[in-house]
Amino acid sequence: MTAPEEKSALHVLAFLYLVFSHTTDANLGAEEVKTIAGILQKWVPDAPAKAVNGVIMETVEWYNQIGEDAARYGEAKRCAHLMREHMNETQRASVLLNLIEIARADGQITAAEDKFIAEITEILNMGDTRSAN
Repeated sequence: MTAPEEKSALHVLAFLYLVFSHTTDANLGAEEVKTIAGILQKWVPDAPAKAVNGVIMETVEWYNQIGEDAARYGEAKRCAHLMREHMNETQRASVLLNLIEIARADGQITAAEDKFIAEITEILNMGDTRSAN
């Protein structure tokens, strides 16, 4: 499988969630992947699970093609800017709550995860939603 040439909104969400999950604690556990899949499914409830899993696999290829965490993080921030431009406030708040849900999937929210959420909150031009912890 290859990285998607035409990236859908779901690819952009998946990329942000994948970068968040992996680069903040250098671990992408099964629970986090399962959580990401479930979250993406909620964004497109009528899509078959197989299609959502395909988006995840394509996004993993996109992620792997970038190679270095700093570049991946830069791309994730670019994705967040796209979200700010194309999502309404409710959708942007959902993205932040999704990040918190992913952070909790492995049982703990690390300082790096908290910092990532704060930076994405700022990019999305949202108030501090971390009190939802």
